[in-house]
Amino acid sequence: MSTDPTVFRAEDDGIPLAHYGDREQARAHCLHKAQNDPLLVTPTRLLDLPLTHSWVIDGPDPDEAEDAEELHLAISGEVQPTGYTVTPITVAARFDPEAEEWEADE
Repeated sequence: MSTDPTVFRAEDDGIPLAHYGDREQARAHCLHKAQNDPLLVTPTRLLDLPLTHSWVIDGPDPDEAEDAEELHLAISGEVQPTGYTVTPITVAARFDPEAEEWEADE
């Protein structure tokens, strides 16, 4: 188990919005953006339908807390992905020359 801290990146279709020390704050940022995105919510609001949401883990194990998760909204009665994601990122506390190198897109 790593002792390095984890931050949570809120993203819109891969574009970083902000980094948070708490997953729920990153989720709140994404949800706020999605609820105010006219391309996503206008059909639902025009029909005066309730706007519900869920978070879907983007990985092979739906219980894995280290995988990214995507916000899904029920739009016009159909659940759809929004492109808003929360990605946990482990921040190295110090440089370790013996550690394995990683790719920037991980």
